Amino acid sequence: MLKKLLLIFGVSIAPTYTPLSIKPDNPNIVEVLVEAGVSCDSQMMQKLSRKRKRKEIQLDGELTFKALLLARDEY
Repeated sequence: MLKKLLLIFGVSIAPTYTPLSIKPDNPNIVEVLVEAGVSCDSQMMQKLSRKRKRKEIQLDGELTFKALLLARDEY
């Protein structure tokens, strides 16, 4: 299931960085997804960002939020 979620975000299974700056071996992915809940809270998604600038972290959260909603709706 985790591999499928990572692929939905465009995250390769290889240890590389992604457009959302989420590393596929991040041990917090499942925890953050559960905490984000049904609404896929974008602020929770920011916890997965590896970026340092506040604006970039917020953008990561928004992009992840949109990807999760799309994946959930298509599922």
